[in-house]
Amino acid sequence: MQAARRQSPPPAAAKAATKAKSSSPAAAAREARESSAPKVAAGAGATAKAAPKAKSSSPPTAAREARESSAPKVAAGAGANAAKAFANSLAESAAEKTPWKKECILADLQRAATLDNVAEAKRLNLKDTENIFDKLGDKSAVPLRRTFEAACLLLGVAGVANSDRWCTDTSSPEIASSWTRQKMKKIIGDASLKERLGEFVKREEEMREQPGLATFVANTYFREETRRAGGFEMLTHDRVLKSNELIGKSKGEALPAVIMFNWCVAMLAPELQTIVDELIKEEEEEVASKKEEEEKEAKRIKDEENAKRKISEDAKRKEEEEARRKAEAETKAKAEAEAARKAAEEEARRKEEEEMRKKEAEAKEKAELEARLRAQAAAEEAEKAKCPDRCFEIYVAFPAGSDALSSDQEEPLQTVAATSCMRQSLSLQITPCVPPDGLAMAEARMNAVRKFLVDNGVPPSAISSGEVQKTNDSTQGITCRFLLSCDTQLIAHFRSGAKRASEPDVQDIVEWLQDSFKTVML
Repeated sequence: MQAARRQSPPPAAAKAATKAKSSSPAAAAREARESSAPKVAAGAGATAKAAPKAKSSSPPTAAREARESSAPKVAAGAGANAAKAFANSLAESAAEKTPWKKECILADLQRAATLDNVAEAKRLNLKDTENIFDKLGDKSAVPLRRTFEAACLLLGVAGVANSDRWCTDTSSPEIASSWTRQKMKKIIGDASLKERLGEFVKREEEMREQPGLATFVANTYFREETRRAGGFEMLTHDRVLKSNELIGKSKGEALPAVIMFNWCVAMLAPELQTIVDELIKEEEEEVASKKEEEEKEAKRIKDEENAKRKISEDAKRKEEEEARRKAEAETKAKAEAEAARKAAEEEARRKEEEEMRKKEAEAKEKAELEARLRAQAAAEEAEKAKCPDRCFEIYVAFPAGSDALSSDQEEPLQTVAATSCMRQSLSLQITPCVPPDGLAMAEARMNAVRKFLVDNGVPPSAISSGEVQKTNDSTQGITCRFLLSCDTQLIAHFRSGAKRASEPDVQDIVEWLQDSFKTVML
Protein backbone atom coordinates (compact mmCIF):
# COMPACT_ATOMS: atom_id res chain seq x y z
CA MET A 1 0.00 0.00 0.00
CA GLN A 2 2.84 2.41 0.81
CA ALA A 3 4.44 1.73 -2.55
CA ALA A 4 1.13 2.43 -4.28
CA ARG A 5 0.76 5.68 -2.39
CA ARG A 6 4.14 7.01 -3.41
CA GLN A 7 4.30 5.81 -7.04
CA SER A 8 4.85 8.53 -9.65
CA PRO A 9 2.44 9.04 -12.55
CA PRO A 10 3.63 7.84 -15.98
CA PRO A 11 4.59 10.46 -18.57
CA ALA A 12 1.47 12.30 -19.64
CA ALA A 13 2.09 11.98 -23.36
CA ALA A 14 2.57 8.21 -23.16
CA LYS A 15 -0.49 7.90 -20.96
CA ALA A 16 -2.65 9.86 -23.41
CA ALA A 17 -1.35 7.85 -26.36
CA THR A 18 -2.09 4.56 -24.63
CA LYS A 19 -5.65 5.51 -23.71
CA ALA A 20 -6.39 7.05 -27.09
CA LYS A 21 -6.25 3.62 -28.75
CA SER A 22 -9.26 2.33 -26.81
CA SER A 23 -11.11 5.57 -25.98
CA SER A 24 -13.68 7.59 -27.79
CA PRO A 25 -12.57 10.58 -29.90
CA ALA A 26 -13.78 12.94 -27.19
CA ALA A 27 -11.80 11.08 -24.57
CA ALA A 28 -8.74 10.97 -26.80
CA ALA A 29 -9.00 14.71 -27.36
CA ARG A 30 -9.28 15.37 -23.67
CA GLU A 31 -6.32 13.09 -22.95
CA ALA A 32 -4.25 14.90 -25.53
CA ARG A 33 -5.26 18.22 -24.01
CA GLU A 34 -4.34 16.98 -20.53
CA SER A 35 -1.00 15.69 -21.79
CA SER A 36 -0.12 19.15 -23.07
CA ALA A 37 -1.16 20.92 -19.86
CA PRO A 38 1.31 21.46 -16.93
CA LYS A 39 1.36 18.24 -14.91
CA VAL A 40 1.67 17.56 -11.18
CA ALA A 41 5.33 16.88 -10.36
CA ALA A 42 6.25 13.20 -10.03
CA GLY A 43 6.15 11.81 -6.45
CA ALA A 44 3.81 12.47 -3.57
CA GLY A 45 3.66 16.00 -2.30
CA ALA A 46 5.09 17.78 -5.38
CA THR A 47 3.90 21.35 -5.81
CA ALA A 48 1.22 21.93 -8.42
CA LYS A 49 2.16 25.22 -10.09
CA ALA A 50 -0.65 27.17 -11.69
CA ALA A 51 -0.08 28.12 -15.32
CA PRO A 52 -0.45 31.86 -16.04
CA LYS A 53 -3.71 32.87 -17.61
CA ALA A 54 -3.45 33.87 -21.25
CA LYS A 55 -5.44 36.67 -22.75
CA SER A 56 -7.51 34.14 -24.67
CA SER A 57 -8.81 31.62 -22.12
CA SER A 58 -8.72 27.86 -22.72
CA PRO A 59 -12.09 26.08 -23.25
CA PRO A 60 -12.27 24.77 -19.64
CA THR A 61 -11.41 28.23 -18.33
CA ALA A 62 -13.95 29.94 -20.54
CA ALA A 63 -16.58 27.46 -19.44
CA ARG A 64 -15.77 28.06 -15.82
CA GLU A 65 -15.92 31.84 -16.25
CA ALA A 66 -19.29 31.54 -17.97
CA ARG A 67 -20.54 29.30 -15.16
CA GLU A 68 -19.35 31.72 -12.48
CA SER A 69 -20.97 34.65 -14.28
CA SER A 70 -24.28 32.78 -14.31
CA ALA A 71 -24.03 31.67 -10.67
CA PRO A 72 -26.50 33.28 -8.24
CA LYS A 73 -25.17 36.51 -6.74
CA VAL A 74 -24.95 37.21 -3.01
CA ALA A 75 -28.07 39.03 -1.89
CA ALA A 76 -27.80 42.60 -0.67
CA GLY A 77 -27.78 43.17 3.08
CA ALA A 78 -26.75 40.19 5.29
CA GLY A 79 -25.45 38.13 2.33
CA ALA A 80 -23.29 40.98 1.07
CA ASN A 81 -21.90 41.55 4.55
CA ALA A 82 -21.11 37.84 4.87
CA ALA A 83 -19.28 37.83 1.53
CA LYS A 84 -17.33 40.93 2.55
CA ALA A 85 -16.39 39.35 5.91
CA PHE A 86 -15.24 36.19 4.14
CA ALA A 87 -13.16 38.22 1.63
CA ASN A 88 -11.50 40.01 4.57
CA SER A 89 -10.70 36.70 6.25
CA LEU A 90 -9.11 35.46 3.00
CA ALA A 91 -7.00 38.61 2.76
CA GLU A 92 -5.87 38.20 6.37
CA SER A 93 -4.95 34.53 5.93
CA ALA A 94 -3.09 35.30 2.66
CA ALA A 95 -0.80 37.63 4.62
CA GLU A 96 0.12 34.91 7.10
CA LYS A 97 3.49 33.22 6.93
CA THR A 98 4.46 29.68 5.90
CA PRO A 99 4.50 28.19 9.47
CA TRP A 100 0.73 28.87 9.60
CA LYS A 101 0.20 26.70 6.51
CA LYS A 102 2.29 23.88 7.91
CA GLU A 103 0.60 23.99 11.31
CA CYS A 104 -2.88 23.99 9.71
CA ILE A 105 -2.11 20.87 7.70
CA LEU A 106 -0.62 19.12 10.73
CA ALA A 107 -3.62 20.04 12.89
CA ASP A 108 -6.02 18.75 10.23
CA LEU A 109 -4.03 15.51 9.91
CA GLN A 110 -4.06 14.96 13.67
CA ARG A 111 -7.78 15.66 13.87
CA ALA A 112 -8.58 13.27 10.99
CA ALA A 113 -6.41 10.54 12.54
CA THR A 114 -8.58 10.50 15.67
CA LEU A 115 -11.85 10.04 13.80
CA ASP A 116 -13.63 6.80 12.90
CA ASN A 117 -14.36 7.11 9.17
CA VAL A 118 -17.28 4.65 9.26
CA ALA A 119 -18.91 6.38 12.25
CA GLU A 120 -18.36 9.81 10.68
CA ALA A 121 -20.01 8.67 7.43
CA LYS A 122 -23.07 7.53 9.37
CA ARG A 123 -23.41 11.02 10.88
CA LEU A 124 -23.80 12.56 7.41
CA ASN A 125 -27.26 14.06 6.83
CA LEU A 126 -28.08 13.72 3.10
CA LYS A 127 -30.77 16.40 3.24
CA ASP A 128 -28.37 18.94 4.77
CA THR A 129 -25.82 17.92 2.15
CA GLU A 130 -28.22 18.72 -0.70
CA ASN A 131 -29.22 22.04 0.92
CA ILE A 132 -25.59 23.11 1.21
CA PHE A 133 -24.92 21.97 -2.36
CA ASP A 134 -27.62 24.37 -3.59
CA LYS A 135 -25.77 27.30 -1.95
CA LEU A 136 -22.34 26.57 -3.43
CA GLY A 137 -22.73 29.50 -5.85
CA ASP A 138 -22.33 32.03 -3.03
CA LYS A 139 -18.92 33.69 -2.85
CA SER A 140 -18.80 33.03 0.87
CA ALA A 141 -19.27 29.29 0.17
CA VAL A 142 -16.05 28.88 -1.84
CA PRO A 143 -14.39 26.64 0.80
CA LEU A 144 -17.53 24.49 0.91
CA ARG A 145 -17.65 24.17 -2.88
CA ARG A 146 -13.97 23.26 -3.04
CA THR A 147 -14.46 20.69 -0.26
CA PHE A 148 -17.28 19.09 -2.26
CA GLU A 149 -15.11 19.20 -5.40
CA ALA A 150 -12.23 17.42 -3.67
CA ALA A 151 -14.54 14.78 -2.20
CA CYS A 152 -16.24 14.21 -5.54
CA LEU A 153 -12.89 13.79 -7.28
CA LEU A 154 -11.92 11.10 -4.78
CA LEU A 155 -15.38 9.46 -4.82
CA GLY A 156 -15.87 9.60 -8.61
CA VAL A 157 -12.76 7.73 -9.72
CA ALA A 158 -14.63 4.39 -10.01
CA GLY A 159 -17.64 3.48 -12.13
CA VAL A 160 -17.28 6.49 -14.46
CA ALA A 161 -16.56 6.40 -18.18
CA ASN A 162 -13.06 7.38 -19.28
CA SER A 163 -14.36 10.59 -20.81
CA ASP A 164 -15.71 11.63 -17.44
CA ARG A 165 -12.60 10.92 -15.35
CA TRP A 166 -10.76 13.57 -13.39
CA CYS A 167 -8.98 16.40 -15.12
CA THR A 168 -5.44 17.67 -14.44
CA ASP A 169 -6.03 21.16 -15.78
CA THR A 170 -3.95 23.08 -13.24
CA SER A 171 -4.57 26.46 -14.84
CA SER A 172 -7.50 26.65 -12.39
CA PRO A 173 -8.12 24.99 -9.02
CA GLU A 174 -11.65 24.08 -10.12
CA ILE A 175 -12.73 20.78 -11.58
CA ALA A 176 -13.33 20.46 -15.31
CA SER A 177 -16.70 21.77 -16.42
CA SER A 178 -18.06 18.22 -16.89
CA TRP A 179 -17.59 17.68 -13.14
CA THR A 180 -18.64 21.01 -11.69
CA ARG A 181 -22.39 20.71 -11.82
CA GLN A 182 -23.74 17.53 -13.37
CA LYS A 183 -21.28 14.96 -11.98
CA MET A 184 -20.94 16.61 -8.58
CA LYS A 185 -24.71 16.71 -8.13
CA LYS A 186 -24.95 13.09 -9.23
CA ILE A 187 -22.38 11.98 -6.65
CA ILE A 188 -23.71 14.18 -3.82
CA GLY A 189 -27.31 13.24 -4.48
CA ASP A 190 -26.57 9.51 -4.62
CA ALA A 191 -28.47 7.63 -1.88
CA SER A 192 -25.43 5.42 -1.33
CA LEU A 193 -23.18 8.41 -0.51
CA LYS A 194 -22.95 7.54 3.20
CA GLU A 195 -22.19 3.90 2.38
CA ARG A 196 -19.49 4.87 -0.11
CA LEU A 197 -17.87 7.26 2.36
CA GLY A 198 -17.93 4.52 5.01
CA GLU A 199 -16.07 2.10 2.70
CA PHE A 200 -12.88 4.03 3.33
CA VAL A 201 -10.35 1.31 2.42
CA LYS A 202 -12.14 0.50 -0.84
CA ARG A 203 -12.29 4.18 -1.84
CA GLU A 204 -8.61 4.56 -1.01
CA GLU A 205 -7.70 1.60 -3.21
CA GLU A 206 -9.73 3.04 -6.08
CA MET A 207 -7.97 6.39 -5.64
CA ARG A 208 -4.51 4.79 -5.64
CA GLU A 209 -5.33 3.04 -8.92
CA GLN A 210 -5.44 6.49 -10.55
CA PRO A 211 -1.78 7.60 -10.85
CA GLY A 212 -1.29 11.15 -9.72
CA LEU A 213 -4.87 11.76 -8.58
CA ALA A 214 -4.05 11.96 -4.86
CA THR A 215 -1.12 14.27 -5.54
CA PHE A 216 -3.26 16.47 -7.81
CA VAL A 217 -6.08 16.84 -5.27
CA ALA A 218 -3.68 17.47 -2.38
CA ASN A 219 -1.72 20.13 -4.26
CA THR A 220 -4.82 21.76 -5.80
CA TYR A 221 -7.03 21.98 -2.72
CA PHE A 222 -4.80 21.64 0.35
CA ARG A 223 -1.62 23.48 -0.64
CA GLU A 224 -1.26 27.22 -0.21
CA GLU A 225 0.00 29.27 -3.15
CA THR A 226 0.87 32.98 -3.14
CA ARG A 227 -2.18 33.76 -5.25
CA ARG A 228 -3.94 31.01 -7.21
CA ALA A 229 -5.78 31.66 -10.44
CA GLY A 230 -9.20 32.82 -9.40
CA GLY A 231 -8.03 33.84 -5.92
CA PHE A 232 -8.64 30.48 -4.19
CA GLU A 233 -6.68 29.43 -1.12
CA MET A 234 -5.92 26.15 0.63
CA LEU A 235 -8.70 24.30 2.40
CA THR A 236 -8.50 24.19 6.19
CA HIS A 237 -10.81 22.97 8.91
CA ASP A 238 -11.32 26.50 10.25
CA ARG A 239 -12.12 27.95 6.80
CA VAL A 240 -14.75 25.28 6.21
CA LEU A 241 -16.36 26.02 9.58
CA LYS A 242 -16.33 29.78 8.96
CA SER A 243 -17.84 29.32 5.50
CA ASN A 244 -20.64 27.24 7.05
CA GLU A 245 -21.42 30.10 9.43
CA LEU A 246 -21.37 32.71 6.66
CA ILE A 247 -24.04 30.89 4.67
CA GLY A 248 -26.21 30.63 7.77
CA LYS A 249 -25.35 27.16 9.04
CA SER A 250 -24.64 26.54 12.71
CA LYS A 251 -21.08 25.80 13.71
CA GLY A 252 -20.41 22.14 14.45
CA GLU A 253 -18.36 19.09 13.58
CA ALA A 254 -21.39 17.16 12.21
CA LEU A 255 -21.88 19.51 9.24
CA PRO A 256 -21.67 17.69 5.87
CA ALA A 257 -18.81 19.83 4.56
CA VAL A 258 -16.80 19.25 7.77
CA ILE A 259 -17.34 15.48 7.58
CA MET A 260 -16.29 15.44 3.92
CA PHE A 261 -13.28 17.64 4.68
CA ASN A 262 -12.05 15.25 7.40
CA TRP A 263 -12.68 12.30 5.06
CA CYS A 264 -10.55 13.90 2.30
CA VAL A 265 -7.74 14.64 4.78
CA ALA A 266 -7.71 11.01 5.91
CA MET A 267 -7.63 9.80 2.29
CA LEU A 268 -4.75 12.14 1.38
CA ALA A 269 -2.72 11.74 4.59
CA PRO A 270 0.57 10.61 2.87
CA GLU A 271 0.39 13.43 0.31
CA LEU A 272 -0.41 16.07 2.95
CA GLN A 273 2.46 14.85 5.10
CA THR A 274 4.74 15.18 2.08
CA ILE A 275 3.53 18.77 1.60
CA VAL A 276 4.37 19.46 5.25
CA ASP A 277 7.86 17.99 4.74
CA GLU A 278 8.33 20.19 1.67
CA LEU A 279 7.18 23.28 3.58
CA ILE A 280 9.67 22.49 6.33
CA LYS A 281 12.40 22.09 3.74
CA GLU A 282 11.40 25.38 2.09
CA GLU A 283 11.51 27.11 5.48
CA GLU A 284 14.96 25.72 6.16
CA GLU A 285 16.21 26.77 2.72
CA GLU A 286 14.68 30.23 3.15
CA VAL A 287 16.31 30.61 6.58
CA ALA A 288 19.64 29.42 5.18
CA SER A 289 19.37 31.79 2.21
CA LYS A 290 18.41 34.69 4.43
CA LYS A 291 21.27 33.91 6.79
CA GLU A 292 23.69 33.78 3.86
CA GLU A 293 22.44 37.15 2.57
CA GLU A 294 22.72 38.65 6.03
CA GLU A 295 26.27 37.32 6.37
CA LYS A 296 27.19 38.77 2.96
CA GLU A 297 25.69 42.13 3.90
CA ALA A 298 27.41 42.10 7.28
CA LYS A 299 30.73 41.27 5.59
CA ARG A 300 30.24 44.09 3.06
CA ILE A 301 29.45 46.59 5.81
CA LYS A 302 32.40 45.37 7.85
CA ASP A 303 34.75 45.68 4.87
CA GLU A 304 33.54 49.24 4.22
CA GLU A 305 34.02 50.15 7.86
CA ASN A 306 37.50 48.62 7.87
CA ALA A 307 38.45 50.59 4.75
CA LYS A 308 37.16 53.86 6.23
CA ARG A 309 38.90 53.13 9.51
CA LYS A 310 42.18 52.43 7.73
CA ILE A 311 42.02 55.73 5.84
CA SER A 312 41.25 57.58 9.06
CA GLU A 313 44.04 55.83 10.92
CA ASP A 314 46.56 56.62 8.18
CA ALA A 315 45.65 60.31 8.25
CA LYS A 316 45.79 60.42 12.02
CA ARG A 317 49.14 58.64 12.07
CA LYS A 318 50.63 61.20 9.68
CA GLU A 319 49.39 64.10 11.82
CA GLU A 320 50.79 62.53 14.97
CA GLU A 321 54.15 61.92 13.29
CA GLU A 322 54.37 65.54 12.24
CA ALA A 323 53.48 66.76 15.71
CA ARG A 324 55.99 64.40 17.28
CA ARG A 325 58.83 65.69 15.12
CA LYS A 326 58.03 69.32 15.98
CA ALA A 327 57.86 68.71 19.73
CA GLU A 328 60.65 66.12 19.99
CA ALA A 329 63.24 68.43 21.50
CA GLU A 330 60.84 69.77 24.11
CA THR A 331 59.39 66.43 25.11
CA LYS A 332 62.80 64.73 25.43
CA ALA A 333 63.77 66.76 28.49
CA LYS A 334 60.36 66.27 30.02
CA ALA A 335 60.57 62.53 29.39
CA GLU A 336 63.93 62.25 31.14
CA ALA A 337 62.68 64.22 34.16
CA GLU A 338 59.55 62.10 34.28
CA ALA A 339 61.63 58.92 34.07
CA ALA A 340 63.79 60.03 37.02
CA ARG A 341 60.72 60.87 39.06
CA LYS A 342 59.09 57.53 38.27
CA ALA A 343 62.28 55.69 39.17
CA ALA A 344 62.36 57.39 42.58
CA GLU A 345 58.67 56.64 43.13
CA GLU A 346 59.19 53.01 42.08
CA GLU A 347 62.07 52.57 44.52
CA ALA A 348 60.02 54.07 47.38
CA ARG A 349 57.07 51.86 46.47
CA ARG A 350 59.28 48.79 46.33
CA LYS A 351 60.68 49.44 49.80
CA GLU A 352 57.18 50.06 51.15
CA GLU A 353 55.90 46.80 49.66
CA GLU A 354 58.88 44.89 51.04
CA GLU A 355 58.23 46.25 54.52
CA MET A 356 54.55 45.43 54.23
CA ARG A 357 55.28 41.85 53.09
CA LYS A 358 57.61 41.38 56.03
CA LYS A 359 54.98 42.55 58.50
CA GLU A 360 52.34 40.36 56.86
CA ALA A 361 54.65 37.34 57.08
CA GLU A 362 55.31 37.96 60.77
CA ALA A 363 51.60 38.41 61.48
CA LYS A 364 50.76 35.26 59.54
CA GLU A 365 53.39 33.24 61.38
CA LYS A 366 52.13 34.53 64.73
CA ALA A 367 48.52 33.71 63.81
CA GLU A 368 49.48 30.20 62.69
CA LEU A 369 51.39 29.60 65.94
CA GLU A 370 48.41 30.76 68.00
CA ALA A 371 46.08 28.56 65.94
CA ARG A 372 48.34 25.53 66.47
CA LEU A 373 48.50 26.16 70.22
CA ARG A 374 44.72 26.53 70.42
CA ALA A 375 44.20 23.35 68.39
CA GLN A 376 46.70 21.48 70.57
CA ALA A 377 45.00 22.68 73.76
CA ALA A 378 41.60 21.77 72.37
CA ALA A 379 42.86 18.30 71.39
CA GLU A 380 44.36 17.76 74.84
CA GLU A 381 41.15 18.92 76.46
CA ALA A 382 39.09 16.63 74.22
CA GLU A 383 41.35 13.68 74.96
CA LYS A 384 41.23 14.45 78.64
CA ALA A 385 37.43 14.57 78.48
CA LYS A 386 37.43 11.03 77.10
CA CYS A 387 39.51 9.63 79.99
CA PRO A 388 37.96 8.87 83.37
CA ASP A 389 39.23 10.79 86.38
CA ARG A 390 38.35 8.14 88.99
CA CYS A 391 37.56 4.51 89.62
CA PHE A 392 35.63 2.62 92.31
CA GLU A 393 37.07 -0.31 94.25
CA ILE A 394 36.34 -2.66 97.15
CA TYR A 395 38.83 -4.83 99.04
CA VAL A 396 38.02 -8.49 99.81
CA ALA A 397 40.26 -9.70 102.66
CA PHE A 398 41.21 -13.40 103.08
CA PRO A 399 42.58 -15.13 106.21
CA ALA A 400 46.25 -15.96 106.07
CA GLY A 401 46.97 -19.18 104.16
CA SER A 402 43.34 -19.64 102.96
CA ASP A 403 41.61 -19.22 99.57
CA ALA A 404 38.15 -20.33 100.71
CA LEU A 405 35.25 -17.91 100.50
CA SER A 406 33.29 -17.31 103.65
CA SER A 407 30.37 -14.99 104.30
CA ASP A 408 32.88 -12.20 104.97
CA GLN A 409 34.23 -12.52 101.43
CA GLU A 410 30.93 -13.32 99.68
CA GLU A 411 29.13 -10.20 100.92
CA PRO A 412 31.41 -7.67 99.11
CA LEU A 413 31.64 -10.00 96.08
CA GLN A 414 27.82 -10.05 95.89
CA THR A 415 27.94 -6.24 95.72
CA VAL A 416 30.53 -6.46 92.91
CA ALA A 417 28.44 -9.00 90.94
CA ALA A 418 25.27 -6.94 91.31
CA THR A 419 27.04 -3.77 90.18
CA SER A 420 28.49 -5.50 87.11
CA CYS A 421 25.07 -6.81 86.12
CA MET A 422 23.42 -3.42 86.67
CA ARG A 423 26.00 -1.50 84.63
CA GLN A 424 27.59 -3.74 82.03
CA SER A 425 29.51 -0.81 80.49
CA LEU A 426 31.74 -0.74 83.61
CA SER A 427 35.03 -2.62 83.27
CA LEU A 428 35.69 -5.01 86.19
CA GLN A 429 39.30 -5.63 87.15
CA ILE A 430 40.44 -7.94 90.01
CA THR A 431 43.93 -7.57 91.44
CA PRO A 432 45.62 -9.68 94.20
CA CYS A 433 47.51 -7.98 97.04
CA VAL A 434 50.00 -10.41 98.66
CA PRO A 435 53.35 -10.38 100.41
CA PRO A 436 56.36 -11.36 98.30
CA ASP A 437 56.21 -15.02 99.41
CA GLY A 438 52.44 -15.55 98.78
CA LEU A 439 52.07 -15.51 94.98
CA ALA A 440 50.69 -19.06 94.64
CA MET A 441 47.98 -18.41 97.22
CA ALA A 442 47.13 -15.16 95.39
CA GLU A 443 46.41 -17.07 92.19
CA ALA A 444 44.14 -19.49 94.03
CA ARG A 445 42.20 -16.62 95.60
CA MET A 446 41.89 -14.96 92.16
CA ASN A 447 40.38 -18.13 90.74
CA ALA A 448 37.97 -18.44 93.63
CA VAL A 449 36.81 -14.82 93.23
CA ARG A 450 36.47 -15.17 89.45
CA LYS A 451 34.42 -18.37 89.81
CA PHE A 452 32.11 -16.74 92.36
CA LEU A 453 31.48 -13.73 90.12
CA VAL A 454 30.79 -15.90 87.05
CA ASP A 455 28.41 -18.07 89.07
CA ASN A 456 26.57 -14.90 90.08
CA GLY A 457 25.91 -13.68 86.54
CA VAL A 458 29.08 -11.80 85.58
CA PRO A 459 30.25 -12.77 82.04
CA PRO A 460 33.82 -14.17 82.01
CA SER A 461 34.74 -11.74 79.25
CA ALA A 462 33.80 -8.81 81.52
CA ILE A 463 36.45 -9.75 84.13
CA SER A 464 40.06 -8.74 83.62
CA SER A 465 43.11 -9.31 85.85
CA GLY A 466 45.27 -6.49 87.06
CA GLU A 467 48.93 -6.65 87.95
CA VAL A 468 49.75 -8.31 91.27
CA GLN A 469 50.38 -5.72 93.93
CA LYS A 470 53.20 -6.90 96.22
CA THR A 471 53.22 -5.47 99.70
CA ASN A 472 55.68 -5.65 102.59
CA ASP A 473 53.05 -6.17 105.29
CA SER A 474 50.69 -9.00 106.04
CA THR A 475 47.84 -7.64 103.79
CA GLN A 476 46.37 -10.50 101.84
CA GLY A 477 43.26 -10.26 99.66
CA ILE A 478 41.73 -9.26 96.34
CA THR A 479 40.93 -5.73 95.14
CA CYS A 480 37.86 -5.50 92.86
CA ARG A 481 38.01 -2.29 90.83
CA PHE A 482 35.41 -0.81 88.47
CA LEU A 483 36.96 1.29 85.66
CA LEU A 484 34.93 3.91 83.78
CA SER A 485 36.96 3.82 80.55
CA CYS A 486 34.06 2.34 78.51
CA ASP A 487 31.22 4.26 80.16
CA THR A 488 31.07 7.66 78.44
CA GLN A 489 27.99 8.73 80.39
CA LEU A 490 29.69 8.33 83.75
CA ILE A 491 32.87 9.98 82.44
CA ALA A 492 30.87 13.00 81.22
CA HIS A 493 28.98 13.14 84.54
CA PHE A 494 32.08 13.23 86.70
CA ARG A 495 34.00 15.52 84.29
CA SER A 496 31.21 18.08 84.44
CA GLY A 497 31.46 18.15 88.21
CA ALA A 498 27.82 17.07 88.46
CA LYS A 499 26.82 20.54 87.19
CA ARG A 500 25.03 19.12 84.19
CA ALA A 501 21.78 17.27 84.74
CA SER A 502 22.16 13.53 84.10
CA GLU A 503 19.69 10.83 83.17
CA PRO A 504 17.93 9.15 86.13
CA ASP A 505 19.71 5.82 85.56
CA VAL A 506 23.09 7.58 85.52
CA GLN A 507 22.29 9.39 88.74
CA ASP A 508 21.22 6.12 90.38
CA ILE A 509 24.40 4.22 89.47
CA VAL A 510 26.53 7.16 90.61
CA GLU A 511 24.89 7.10 94.04
CA TRP A 512 25.25 3.31 94.19
CA LEU A 513 28.96 3.40 93.34
CA GLN A 514 29.68 6.18 95.82
CA ASP A 515 27.79 4.39 98.59
CA SER A 516 29.07 0.86 97.95
CA PHE A 517 32.68 1.41 96.86
CA LYS A 518 35.69 3.47 97.64
CA THR A 519 36.33 6.30 95.23
CA VAL A 520 39.91 6.42 93.92
CA MET A 521 40.96 9.50 91.94
CA LEU A 522 43.28 8.83 89.04
